[in-house]
Amino acid sequence: MLQQQQAMLQQQQAMHHQYQAQQAQAERQHREMMQVLQQQRAEQPPPVQLQPNQGVQPQVPRGNPVFREF
Repeated sequence: MLQQQQAMLQQQQAMHHQYQAQQAQAERQHREMMQVLQQQRAEQPPPVQLQPNQGVQPQVPRGNPVFREF
C-alpha cells in the first residue's frame, strides 16, 4: 500500500515537473513572439489616418432596378 502511494506520488511529481517545463517553454516562446511583433511594429511607418467623409454620401440607387421608377 505504502509503495503504491509512493509510486503515485513520484508519478505526480514527474508530471508536475513536465508541466512546469512546458509552461516555461510556452512563456519563452510568447516573449520571443511579442519581441518580434514589437520590432515589426517599430519598423513599420505609422498607419495613414483616413479623413472621415466630409458631408454628402453619393446616392446609390436602392432596390431592384426593374421596379425602380425612371
